[in-house]
Amino acid sequence: MNIYDLVITSVNMPDMDAFKLLELMGLEMGLLVIMLSVHGDTKLVKKGITHGTCDYLFKPTVPKKVLDLMNVEGSQGKT
Repeated sequence: MNIYDLVITSVNMPDMDAFKLLELMGLEMGLLVIMLSVHGDTKLVKKGITHGTCDYLFKPTVPKKVLDLMNVEGSQGKT
């Protein structure tokens, strides 16, 4: 059982990037992951999706978008 159902992370962090975080978490944990980035680079978006993120948002983002994503993913039985 997971303590958390959702992880929201920035692509670039001080000690590691989000891809390293995904590797350390292990995708088998069943967590939903939303990545945030200031970069509109489609290569980063594709890399995020192929590494198991459920969505990718660009900063600044509106909190309602995050809540909408949580509701959509939850209604699909993932949370």
